[in-house]
Formats: sequence, structure tokens, C-alpha cells
Amino acid sequence: MLKPAPVLYALNLETGEWDDQMSLRGSPFSNQHLDPCDLLMLTPDQNYLLLMTSFHDPTPLTPLISIIDPHQFEMVKQQTIPYALRDHAKPAGLVFPIPNPLKAQLRSPLELLVKAGLVTTAEIRALQAGEDPDAVTQTPEVVDLDDPEGPTHGQGPVPTLVPQSAESITLDPAQAVPAIIFALSQRLYQQTEMDLYAPVHAEEMPRFEEIAENYRQQLETHDAVDVALDNLLGRFRLAFYLPRQDVLSLMA
Repeated sequence: MLKPAPVLYALNLETGEWDDQMSLRGSPFSNQHLDPCDLLMLTPDQNYLLLMTSFHDPTPLTPLISIIDPHQFEMVKQQTIPYALRDHAKPAGLVFPIPNPLKAQLRSPLELLVKAGLVTTAEIRALQAGEDPDAVTQTPEVVDLDDPEGPTHGQGPVPTLVPQSAESITLDPAQAVPAIIFALSQRLYQQTEMDLYAPVHAEEMPRFEEIAENYRQQLETHDAVDVALDNLLGRFRLAFYLPRQDVLSLMA
């Protein structure tokens, strides 16, 4: 960029000559009696060139980003960033978001405690409700088999392990499916010490996503699902009772 008007030149590295030039809006930050801080950078995909100049609207020294197609040497868009620089701040760099490769492995502190077996989801639910977690195991939901209207076999009170119809709710698939998969993986690890999230089992994840979506739909209208899965990771069976409240706790 040259004074007095900022101009971007395209240099042919083979011939050493200018192939083209482009006039820019605003003025270089380095012309504003600031330290040299003119920013020019290619996007990570190499498809766009970003260049920052200083603009006067709405306030002096407002950053103006010019988005340029470097292959066609054409202006794509220009965008100001009002009030980005305050208290005599100076532009120092252009950064780009990138996907977090560890996102699938991230766990909340509560999830880590549950996975380590230090606390159960029922105890967490009790604490969140302000109840005594020690009383969780003392008040199971029961059905009296001696009740004339109850089951016809057996006798005495026993825990209810049959999913019951419950108030209909909506479980957001974006949150519920990962939570259910985590619950399945946690129980699978407890029974087999196999980590579902290990890269070697990546091909199994589509099946678990399909299973979790099916369970999500059931949990929208029932208080639990009866998990019974065969041939997991090629040879394991998983069977347990998954309450809706446990999934809600993982989603919280």
C-alpha cells in the first residue's frame, strides 16, 4: 500500500512485474501516527484475502475489513467493525476459528465424577433439587405385588423397572442424543472397560446415534427406557434401565 491513497498491488512472482492493482477505502493504520499495524492475511482455506484499513465512520480509526478474492483479484465485500478499538487500542492480528478436535472428548465436571463412580446421577439430581442425596436409595419407586390391581405374580413391594407413561416433554436432539450416548458409553465402560469414544470405535458411532435417537423419542413420553442391546463393539451385550431424569441431568 502506498501513500497518499491506499492501493493493493498484485505482483507476478515469475516476471517481477505488477499484474494488477486495486484502490482501497479508508487509509492505512500506519498513516494515523500509530505503530505499523497494517494487517493483511489469507484465510486458512486460501480462498480469501483479508486486509484491514482505518475508516472514519462511525468514529475515527474504525477498522474496515476488505475481503478480496486473490485468485480473481476482485473485491468481494467490505465490512466495518464499529467500536472495536477502545482506550487507544491498536489492531494486532487477524484470527480465525477452527474446529476443536477434542470437542467429542470434552466432559463436564459432573460427568467426570459420574464416570469415575464417585457419585450417581440420582445423587446429583437430589442435590440439584435441594434434597438429601443419602435418601435417594431409601425412597425407590415401588409397586405392591399384593395389590389386587397390581401384578399377579410374586409378593411384597419391589422396585418398578418397567418404563411408565409420563408427562410429554420435548427433548432437544442436539442435547439429548449426545447425553444418551454418554449414558450408554458410561455403562458400557463399567461393564466391559471399553471406551466408546476411542478412535478405534469411530465406526460404531452412527449406530449409537440411531439408537440414542430412538431412545430420545421414547423418553419424551415415558419416564425411562429399558436398554437391551446386543453385539456392541462386535461382541458385547448391554442391558440396563435408563431413567429420563438421568438424561435430563446430563443435559443440564
